[in-house]
Amino acid sequence: MVRIAKKILVVNKDFQYKYTWNVVLIGILTTVLSVAIILIPLYIFGILRIPRFLPTPILLTMGFAAIINIVVVILLTVASTHKIAGPVFALNRALRNIELGKWNKPLKLRDSDEMKYLATNFNTMVEALVTTTRQDIECLDVIIRKLEASVEELSDDQKEIFDGLKIFKQRLEQRIDDKDVIGTSI
Repeated sequence: MVRIAKKILVVNKDFQYKYTWNVVLIGILTTVLSVAIILIPLYIFGILRIPRFLPTPILLTMGFAAIINIVVVILLTVASTHKIAGPVFALNRALRNIELGKWNKPLKLRDSDEMKYLATNFNTMVEALVTTTRQDIECLDVIIRKLEASVEELSDDQKEIFDGLKIFKQRLEQRIDDKDVIGTSI
């Protein structure tokens, strides 16, 4: 039995529908403009006589063709915006993870997605954050080791600061050790 993966085309409804309606509106306007450019000179020079120029079946066929054209444009636009909306959706999710302190989650896009350069740049930025954080953790390690050698000599306030440094180091390590992958598997 062959399984076909379910594919969701609408991942960012607001963006995709807005873009789709803009494309449909542009299509309708350019069609009306093209028809006007063709028919107005024909009417002015007396070649076109309204309403007898085109019989009703031809007018109905033209109307039906226009409706089919609009439907096809809508479907193709939704399908093509999916390749843009998916990466935007995944990037938005990845940025939320950064906001939550989960830094080490690379952004992966589908092979068919657009804007791969954005994912590459995002992943480069995250790698730089992780590298810098690792360097900060190494500095904290040096400080903690030096303080551990003389922990008995520390006052209560200094011991509290020392414990805070260890907790801070653990939090930094948690941020960079989480290795889930964020992507557009939709």
